[in-house]
Amino acid sequence: MDIITDSVKKINVLLKNSGCEEGCVFLDVNADIVYCQYDKGACMVATFGGRSAEFVTQDPIRARTKISFMFDAALDSLRTRAAACSIINVAAGFFCISRILHSCPESSHTDCIKQLEHEIGGKRILCIGDMHQSKLLSVIISFMIRILQMLFSLMVMVSPNRGQGISSRPAKVQSVSFASVLQQLVLPD
Repeated sequence: MDIITDSVKKINVLLKNSGCEEGCVFLDVNADIVYCQYDKGACMVATFGGRSAEFVTQDPIRARTKISFMFDAALDSLRTRAAACSIINVAAGFFCISRILHSCPESSHTDCIKQLEHEIGGKRILCIGDMHQSKLLSVIISFMIRILQMLFSLMVMVSPNRGQGISSRPAKVQSVSFASVLQQLVLPD
């Protein structure tokens, strides 16, 4: 079972025989909304009972439906899963289960990226999915470059003919540029 199917089942139990499951939900796409800087896709807006909620997806849909549509749906395509997520979000907002229904304002994006840098600083993370052209990827890369710069500033490369036995002369130090260290890194595609 996945998180979307589990959420649909929980909403189904919550709304059973309330009459609200037959209420009309409007799904629309709003290209003018500035949504979360980490999301990628189009912003779908769901409206139910005077409340609205946003959901960003690669496969948005415009429709007029009921909450009950998703109770028996297969939810096997991106489009049906996105519609179900939008409906779950707006229903959760309508029933006061969730208070966060919209993306943060664009003015908070800078603080958000700083908080994320602080949160992941020094920790290993695993990125799942396509990370190309992502602001999160640029944060990770800049973080890695800072680590490499610190390592480079501490690195001393000793020539191979020194260090064998005790010598009264200091070891020869080879000069290395930061760019040459970066070129030796092998990063996965």
